[in-house]
Amino acid sequence: MRKVKKKEEIKLFIVALASFLMLVFCIVAASPDSTLRFIDPTPANYTQEQDFTCGVLAINTHKSIYLPDETAFIGIAVLDNEGHMVCDADVTLTITDPSNNATVLSTDNGLIKVSPQCCVYGVTNLPDYYTNYTVGGVGTYVMNLTVTAVTADGTETKSITDEFSVQNSVDFDVARDGPTRIYPPVPYVMNFTIKANKNYTGLIREYVPASFVITPQDGLIVTTVGDTKILTWTRNLVEGETYNIYYEFDAPDVSPYLFTLGALEIGSFKEVRQWMIASDAEVTYYFNDYVSSEKWWKLPDDMVDGATGTNAYTNVPGDVELLTENTCLGTDLGPIDTVKIRAHGYYIQAGDVVTLRPVFTLGDGSNYDAAIPQTTGAWGSDIDITIDPPNAPLSWTWSDVQNLDCDVESTDSLVGHVYVGKVEIIVTYTSPASWGSYKTGYPDDSGTQCDQFVIYPEEHQVYMYGVDFASGESYKVVYWDADGTKRMVDTGVTVAVDRKLRSTWTFAPGQATQGNWHVTVYYPSDYPTGDTYSASDSHIVVDDTSYSSDYSFYVSDSAIPEFPTVIAAIAVCMLCAVAYVVMRRKAEKG
Repeated sequence: MRKVKKKEEIKLFIVALASFLMLVFCIVAASPDSTLRFIDPTPANYTQEQDFTCGVLAINTHKSIYLPDETAFIGIAVLDNEGHMVCDADVTLTITDPSNNATVLSTDNGLIKVSPQCCVYGVTNLPDYYTNYTVGGVGTYVMNLTVTAVTADGTETKSITDEFSVQNSVDFDVARDGPTRIYPPVPYVMNFTIKANKNYTGLIREYVPASFVITPQDGLIVTTVGDTKILTWTRNLVEGETYNIYYEFDAPDVSPYLFTLGALEIGSFKEVRQWMIASDAEVTYYFNDYVSSEKWWKLPDDMVDGATGTNAYTNVPGDVELLTENTCLGTDLGPIDTVKIRAHGYYIQAGDVVTLRPVFTLGDGSNYDAAIPQTTGAWGSDIDITIDPPNAPLSWTWSDVQNLDCDVESTDSLVGHVYVGKVEIIVTYTSPASWGSYKTGYPDDSGTQCDQFVIYPEEHQVYMYGVDFASGESYKVVYWDADGTKRMVDTGVTVAVDRKLRSTWTFAPGQATQGNWHVTVYYPSDYPTGDTYSASDSHIVVDDTSYSSDYSFYVSDSAIPEFPTVIAAIAVCMLCAVAYVVMRRKAEKG
């Protein structure tokens, strides 16, 4: 038997390798979804000056430049003059197209929706108010936003104007996915989806206020010039491909305030508008019920209807209305720093006083002067009841806020009347729990934020990661597919002392499906028995809605391994091995 020379062995290996590559190419090319292996099929996601003493308005379109007939997703935030979100405002958006045709979208006609998460203070990109608008022809579209709301200073109307553009073509189709309103103590993420319509190699720049703290990431350079931070990435963009970049920021703890970000620049391309962010204050709830046997003399319902323009009133000294129940569509937002109460109302006769007395689970608290003004209705002082021994909770929890009641007592002179229209609970949370999706690992293990899983095998596994969960607490993590069907439950996930929650799942054939997914977190005792996702489920602790303002992430078929492909790959490897052995033996015999 002839000994195979080293050169011949190398030739044999090259021939076998070439055969392997050709077979792989044939299998991929013959696959019905072969283009999904190489081309991202995912469609694009859908300087104002304001007097902050009158509140803040913010409006964003998910793109600054649209193509004809595309649908714009528009988000709106409304804050009062104290920085509190306003979820019951009359919002009207008039969009005037280049032909001077006006379209009116409003909460009154139902075309502007109010988010069920409007009073949630956590990391959510779902705007408090949102709508959709289908653009028409090329040109500039003018948005006039008018908001009428009952605030601490009475009924107020505020307006801002902004623009976006429609063009027949654009070098780079850029969509943003980020917050319109933020709760300052918490970091947020700004995502960009960029479809390249031309080849480009160079810098991509984003601009944010210098006061923003930017989380470091590989490939991101941050420089400060005056009052602006410039975020720079170096990228090679190929025509026809879609790319994602992002950054995490922590805004300064000021409220009310309006921050503007951008415009994003890619070479000579530049967005035509900036992104607005309204900076919010504490979480505010109000009492919405009372005990029928303990109420004020006249119109007691008006103290719990949520409006400050209508008032319960009395001239009976010692009259008490016991307020029970408070309202908010949120859930447990994490550790609580402070709890305050305040009343909106007024008195007529000098010397008249309204007293607020918190009622805790263990009993009554202290008496506090509401400090409402004389003659004209307005908010009184914020009263801190966080520490009110002996009956206030030693460490406040969500259930303590839910169970809080309040006595509203009149000390009246009989000459005039005292009026109260609303009593609020103001809660300040420490860093509400955040929750998001990553690829290749968790962020503390060099993972990268990702909300579009497209490429196999790099993006065939999702890593869900959150911070500021209760240490030592156990949770259940539920993965819901594009049809809202429960696909996997990660049980017994216990948070360590670092207060970080981690869960991972691999997109498996027969289990994962293409489309937009949700991943929700529950306490084990509140785990839902149903198999269908519901955004209004009150048991949800955290629901990641950072992708496309409603979902956790998008999964493409190309990120899900297929049984035929796996089997074919194994067969190819076996065939190549056999070919190599046969060819080697022939060479040895020759």
